[in-house]
Amino acid sequence: MITVAAINPSVDRLLRVLRLRPGTIHRPLEAVSVPGGKGLNVARVAHALGAEVQVVGIAAGGAGRWVADALERAGVPARWIWTDGETRTCTSIAEDDPDVELTEFYESGPTISAQAWHEYAALVGSAARRRGWLVVSGSFPPDLGASELSDLLRATTGRTAVDVSGEPLAAATGGMDLVKLNTAETVELLGRGAVRNDHDLPELARALRHRWGGSTVAVVTGGQRGAVLSTPEGPSVWARTPVTGRFAVGSGDAFLAGLLTARQSDSTWEDALRLATAAAAANAETPGAGVVAAQRVRELVPLVEMEEVRT
Repeated sequence: MITVAAINPSVDRLLRVLRLRPGTIHRPLEAVSVPGGKGLNVARVAHALGAEVQVVGIAAGGAGRWVADALERAGVPARWIWTDGETRTCTSIAEDDPDVELTEFYESGPTISAQAWHEYAALVGSAARRRGWLVVSGSFPPDLGASELSDLLRATTGRTAVDVSGEPLAAATGGMDLVKLNTAETVELLGRGAVRNDHDLPELARALRHRWGGSTVAVVTGGQRGAVLSTPEGPSVWARTPVTGRFAVGSGDAFLAGLLTARQSDSTWEDALRLATAAAAANAETPGAGVVAAQRVRELVPLVEMEEVRT
């Protein structure tokens, strides 16, 4: 079982327009809405790939009800703690030009009371006691994060995967079996300078793994540069794919979903990295964050290029 702690879910909206013109009315060529936030993206992609997955989330208001209903229609089991306020909406605007990057607006989400957090952590603990993975992925709502990540990591006796940046991860003292960050998040956490070239990725992955003593498996994703996996055993592995897409939002979440889906089936880390890279590429081809077709992922797996890297 993959249990996903969806702490700060959202309604993820993608609007495709001919051209973004500030101060004018736009009539989108396409509008896509999905139950999102990083955690729910992971859950939906893992479910699409055939993994056994469940969500434990925090929701609020009418938007929260829409998220819960949409996730149920997608066939992903979920348990919710309801709080005051309104679940956030995150909006991405894609111009009809492949050379223009997305414009993104991410809301913060509702404030969570101490009582609601206590109930939520207990619910995560009861859901994640089975052997499997607990995934903590995405941002924390306002006023949460410094110690709450550790609360969740202590709640399970299974394996833990973390894709959280900023203060929550910096304050964590351990208890993570897997950490996956993108390049910018890794640079910020480690206090490094900007990535100068591709050869910096393997060193970043190694340094990220040793941030907690070296027993943690670390992955650093670099967009079109690919991803580097660093484990305590053997050299790092670099995965790349020649397939590119213009809908990058959610690709890191699809990557993590592919990685854990493969590991749930006892695949090697190298085979898991291959599936993860294919899932990320499939997501980038499709409008809407965390949207993949399992058949397309399988088609992309043989195209993933793997390279051992010693640092």
